[in-house]
Amino acid sequence: MVAESAPRTLTDAVSRDLVIAGLFVAAAMALNNWYAATGSSIALWTTWAILFILAFIGIYLSHEWGHYMGARIAGADVPLGSGNGILLGLLDPATHSRHQFMSMALGGEVGYFVPSLIFIPLFWDWAPFQGVAIASAAFAVQALYVDIPVLWKIHKGADIQATLDAGTAGPVILRKTVISWGLLAVAIIVGGLL
Repeated sequence: MVAESAPRTLTDAVSRDLVIAGLFVAAAMALNNWYAATGSSIALWTTWAILFILAFIGIYLSHEWGHYMGARIAGADVPLGSGNGILLGLLDPATHSRHQFMSMALGGEVGYFVPSLIFIPLFWDWAPFQGVAIASAAFAVQALYVDIPVLWKIHKGADIQATLDAGTAGPVILRKTVISWGLLAVAIIVGGLL
């Protein structure tokens, strides 16, 4: 029997992602308790790394839900729920309007920035949870460096498909992500040394 990967209803999609969020919170609490009980550097670095990965997943899901909500607000019919992959490729410029595309794309950016605006100030100075803050900052920096320039060109009238092909191809995103996250890492290290 082959498991179906995409949820069939909005309730299925929301339920699945609420379970993921619940697991994130439970893991965060357990890891924080481990660090509080031991105070060891192993517990701190393990907690930091695991929470970075969990925050990365959570912010990605928030980004996908942002795409979905943005598309739906603009009246576009798109696949249901988060975790279906990048919705940019699912919004066909031939059948969807430029307005629907921009609404969907900007919804994804809101999905990046809302968690960042919450997690960065909340967790930046809390040692075990700094991984959450840094994952949030990494996505915000990536969105500003990778996504926003492409969306700006489309907003100014550039062809949607050609601009996406040039600005969001896998190797381009990988290169820009490495650059943006590398610069963020350098800024954090320099800031920590000052």
